[in-house]
Amino acid sequence: MFSSAKKIICFLCLAIALTSFVPFVQAASHQGPGSRSYERNLHRLSQILGAIHHLREICNANEGQLWRKKMVELLETEAPTPQRRALLVDQFNQGYRSHQLTFPTCTKKAAARIRKFVKEGAALATTIARAREKAAN
Repeated sequence: MFSSAKKIICFLCLAIALTSFVPFVQAASHQGPGSRSYERNLHRLSQILGAIHHLREICNANEGQLWRKKMVELLETEAPTPQRRALLVDQFNQGYRSHQLTFPTCTKKAAARIRKFVKEGAALATTIARAREKAAN
């Protein structure tokens, strides 16, 4: 479906985007959950991780459980209450399942969705970072 060069570029973009999420979420975890928008952003990030987990799998990224492990890292970093944890896990599972139904195989639209999520995730990371900066000041 993808050339080797495109696969490598796509993986690198995803890796860069994901690594930009983690420090901001780690920093945010020290002050607690924060506002409703903070929680919405975490929920959306969880959905994105679930969707990417499925999409990268069907597009033969050969990453195994990488995106599920990233979700576990997010949960460990956040150290949520049992109720918050359940909500975040549910969002991950919803992202996975909804994309599993929509994209049973890798298509151009699935690849485009991966790219869309990378951009959206980067925007979320920026939003979370700004919220953290504001809360720190």
